[in-house]
Amino acid sequence: MKGLSKPLKTKLAKSLGKLIGNIKRINMKTAWIIISACLAGIAFRTSTPESLNPTGYPGPNQENSLQAAISGKTFSFKAGYAIPMRGRMRVLTDDYELRVEGDSIQSDLPYFGEEYIPPSNLYQNGIQFLSRKFDYQWKNAKNGSWDVLIKPQDVANLEILSLHINSNRTASLFVNFLNKQGINFNGEILPPAVH
Repeated sequence: MKGLSKPLKTKLAKSLGKLIGNIKRINMKTAWIIISACLAGIAFRTSTPESLNPTGYPGPNQENSLQAAISGKTFSFKAGYAIPMRGRMRVLTDDYELRVEGDSIQSDLPYFGEEYIPPSNLYQNGIQFLSRKFDYQWKNAKNGSWDVLIKPQDVANLEILSLHINSNRTASLFVNFLNKQGINFNGEILPPAVH
């Protein structure tokens, strides 16, 4: 817990205390999954080098730099966790990402979930595409965060990509399809030069 502020440590300790107190009401396997997910989240949050500023973007005004990357469509979302609609959360160990590069969007993300219609290409597993024709909208959200909606027009059966980006670079991505269940990802936003 090195590097966490005192109020955050206090809040974390209270939350873990409540969680441990509720273990009696749930089975041990479920409790260990929840505790492991909490600890993985803490490790993921505190694994950023201390030399980086909170957003990972250089400059005196990091929040404006992150907003400039979002409005300029020049960032990469690196997925750390996949959360399917059914089943358990999965920690992703490979480099899975969604790149937004001005006039194109490239996705190399895994997929876990139920497909309503069999895929036309049985060898393609996951969410892999390159889109050059898409609608891109972003807006400021609460607490210095941003919401980004991307609607690819040249990718079959993909309805929308919805990103929620926090000022500390953490982000969540929801991918909605026409022919299969949607899926959530948690991860971080990287500046264009990092990927």
